[in-house]
Amino acid sequence: MLLLSNSLNFVSALIGRVTTKADVYSFGVILMELVTSKEALDKKRSDAEHHIPSWFKRVCIDKNSFREAIDETIEVNEENRNIIDDVARLAIHCCAKELTQRPEMRYVVSTLTSLCDTWKPSEIVDNDREDTSVLELVKRWKEQEMEGSSSGIIVV
Repeated sequence: MLLLSNSLNFVSALIGRVTTKADVYSFGVILMELVTSKEALDKKRSDAEHHIPSWFKRVCIDKNSFREAIDETIEVNEENRNIIDDVARLAIHCCAKELTQRPEMRYVVSTLTSLCDTWKPSEIVDNDREDTSVLELVKRWKEQEMEGSSSGIIVV
C-alpha cells in the first residue's frame, strides 16, 4: 500500500515544485494549529475555510473572533498577548499564497527566537531538572512503565 505522503512526494518531485517555501507554508500551518488547537483540515468549517489558513486569516481580522479562537488551554494575559499576536502574524506570513511573499525559514527562526528571548513565563513548573540526561529520563520512563504496566499509563 502506497502512503499518501509518499505519493505526494513523488508527484512533487515529478513536477519540481518542492521548495523551502513549501516547508515554510507547512510550518505556518503548524503555528496556526498550536495557537488555536484546531486541525489543519476541518470539514466542519465552510468549504472556503476547510483549510486552516483561510479560516485563520478571517478570524485574525476581528480581535474578538481571534480571542475566541485561541486555544483555551493557553492563558492569555498582558504578559503574553503580544507574543500570541506576533506568532499569529508570523503564521499568516508563512502561509502567503504567493511563494515570493513567504519568509525564509531563517527569518522565521529569528523571529521566534526573539519572541522567546522577550517572553519568559512568570512561573515555571518543572518536574524534571534541566540537567537530567536523556538516559536518566529513559530509565525513569521504563521504571514507571514497569510500575504502571497494569494500567498502561506512563506518567512523566
